[in-house]
Amino acid sequence: MVWSVETILSLAERVLWRGPPVSAGISASTRRGVPLSRPQTSLHHVGGDNKSRRVGRRPRQLCELVATLIGLVLCGAALPARAQLELPAQHLKLSIGYGRTMAFSRPQDDRSLSGDGVFSDVEYYLAVSDWFSPRAYAGLLLTFASDDDRCADRGVACDVSTQIGFLGVKGRFSVPIPYAAPFLELGAGLSLGALRTRTLRVHEAHDGVTYHVPFAVGLALGPEHDIQLALAFLFHPAQKQATGACTVGLSLVLDSGKRPAEGWRL
Repeated sequence: MVWSVETILSLAERVLWRGPPVSAGISASTRRGVPLSRPQTSLHHVGGDNKSRRVGRRPRQLCELVATLIGLVLCGAALPARAQLELPAQHLKLSIGYGRTMAFSRPQDDRSLSGDGVFSDVEYYLAVSDWFSPRAYAGLLLTFASDDDRCADRGVACDVSTQIGFLGVKGRFSVPIPYAAPFLELGAGLSLGALRTRTLRVHEAHDGVTYHVPFAVGLALGPEHDIQLALAFLFHPAQKQATGACTVGLSLVLDSGKRPAEGWRL
């Protein structure tokens, strides 16, 4: 259905204008042959007439504005129903792996202290392009302190461990090489739980919510790049510790995104 600008203006005028259309009155007088004469008014009425004209002009301007908006909506709604406006494909990625929490500080003795455990997460992402995909993630990290004779000899209760749930957002930058696509991920997120970094020189303990910085590098394997091997890291600068994990992941397609976008139809 194609609507002209005149039709849209007439429709808006009928809906919003409470009196008869100005154009209709003018055309009717012209057809009857009645000359359009200016009414005789005294000087003290001129100011009031001008004011009434300005007030009467405002609804007309409002009609034109609304009609313009209606025209824009109708133009958008009148797009061909067969237009191939594809939505991005939606995926879910599941991964699990071995994790190790380490203290990061200058003394070499502190760096060797660590805790071992398990790392797992789930990601929801949109395949915007072959080069980039935004992701939301949530997961669980459980690592426990390992015994260290150096701490026992010095009478220090060393503890480098992390028991947290975490979530956040990140972006993946990929190089779309067939069958083996390298990628890099970076983002920001929140951690909720217990973090301990007690070493010979560092004494940090936290229970509650803190921030972390996720970072990962890896390879996406297979014809569809649905099998992924990665080195994933969660950095907790406030607690002076970082967790690295060797993970294996599998991507599942939730929506292929090949359906045309649905819209209004006239």
